[in-house]
Amino acid sequence: MQLPKIINTAELIEQINQSELYLDLIKQLNKDFNLAGVSVKFYNDETPRIVFDQLKEIILELLQKKFDDFLHILYRIDVNEIQIKKIIEDMSGDIEEQISFIILKRVWQKVWYKKYYTNLSSQSINFTE
Repeated sequence: MQLPKIINTAELIEQINQSELYLDLIKQLNKDFNLAGVSVKFYNDETPRIVFDQLKEIILELLQKKFDDFLHILYRIDVNEIQIKKIIEDMSGDIEEQISFIILKRVWQKVWYKKYYTNLSSQSINFTE
């Protein structure tokens, strides 16, 4: 099984809505932000769209007021540095939306892979007949 290719926010939110991993996603977001020293709380009773909008607000605030915390979040979540650098250098469009998409997509990938490989490793393999 392969992780579906996601190219925009609408597709990402749809994938999250269609899965059973939403609670895991919220837990991972909270864990990553907490370990990066940024005290925010995402709630699992919100829709994925609302969580994304909250993430955008947080990223905007970090970019404007707490750039070191922003960098800690990027490091903790393990986002692609080249993508972020390109977004910031281009200064085109809604920067916090683009960065929030990359962050949420990366957290989604971590949760999806963890679930997939946990399920895979829990299946018994019979090498004898």
